[in-house]
Amino acid sequence: PQGDGWDVGAFEFVPQPSLTLSGEPANRAIRLMWTFSGTLPPAPSWHMAYAGPTGDQPSPVTSIPISTRAYTLTGLTNRARYTVTLTLMAGATPWLTATTSATPLDPALRLRAAPRDGGAYLTWEILHATSPFTGEWRIGYKSDTGTLLLPLDEIPTATIRSHTLFSLTNGIWYTVTLNAMVDDAPWLTDTARVMPTDKFVYLPLVLR
Repeated sequence: PQGDGWDVGAFEFVPQPSLTLSGEPANRAIRLMWTFSGTLPPAPSWHMAYAGPTGDQPSPVTSIPISTRAYTLTGLTNRARYTVTLTLMAGATPWLTATTSATPLDPALRLRAAPRDGGAYLTWEILHATSPFTGEWRIGYKSDTGTLLLPLDEIPTATIRSHTLFSLTNGIWYTVTLNAMVDDAPWLTDTARVMPTDKFVYLPLVLR
């Protein structure tokens, strides 16, 4: 009660500061992102330490600006698990810490094929690459009857992520091979199977 000498305005809830850290695997790298909420301590700085398998204990990173909320660790070993610890320092004293784990992975190509009447619609993506792909795409496909279709489809634009195959035979399975070419040599490869068809089932839309 205010009449008993209590100052109600002096009691104010102050949320505790929080730090969250997440890691996304890439080729010989981990992309790290973090969020911080609350008031920064005096003389704040980021300190990042990370450790992999035995013999792979890189030096800590201490040159990250305090305004930064993302950082990429590079030069790591693929298929080795790393534990990363991010510490918010108050001067030379650890103030708040968050930890995550991630495993760098070899680059991978993922191809998908959807049937259409007399053809197939292809879509794809590159996973775990640390730099943009700058080569060209080469698509080869053959039927289960053993017929190899030539010439190969070549796509010189590296940013393309879809392509449509035409003049295929309905009711026959095809194996499609997509190559990411660098200097006329395959860098990444993936395959998908698809059967063109002119028979599609469309379910009615029922509104309640």
